[in-house]
Amino acid sequence: MNAAAPTVRFYYNSAQPLQLASELLAKLHASRPQGRTLVRLPDEAALEALDRLLWQQHDFLPHVPLDAAHAPQTPICLTAAHERPAPAGFDACLNLVAQPAPPHNFTQHQLIIEIIPDHENDRIPARQRWHAYRQAGCTLKPFDAKTRSAL
Repeated sequence: MNAAAPTVRFYYNSAQPLQLASELLAKLHASRPQGRTLVRLPDEAALEALDRLLWQQHDFLPHVPLDAAHAPQTPICLTAAHERPAPAGFDACLNLVAQPAPPHNFTQHQLIIEIIPDHENDRIPARQRWHAYRQAGCTLKPFDAKTRSAL
């Protein structure tokens, strides 16, 4: 567990959440090549779609499913098994799962990125997570995903 509560960036109004995730993962990996990021996806279809997108969008962005044998040595791990606690060793978590509660063990991460689609049904659980993160003492930073600007 980190001594300080994580920073949480909320990207609201995302018309293309997987595309935004791909862009943010590239920036995260470039800025912290020794860091590790866990990407939480709502289902296997989204995991496969992001996997394809990461291979199409970038020259080389090392990533594997969390259950792959070489996941412990890979900087970016993808999982649709969001009901289980995240394993230790990830300093960042990118969350695309629209559930009311923050990810299990979220305090182990230094950075959490929440991507919120531009549909009202996805905003309601995002608001609940915002309040839970705030109660946990996290630093919250909202961004408009359309303009990539801070709110």
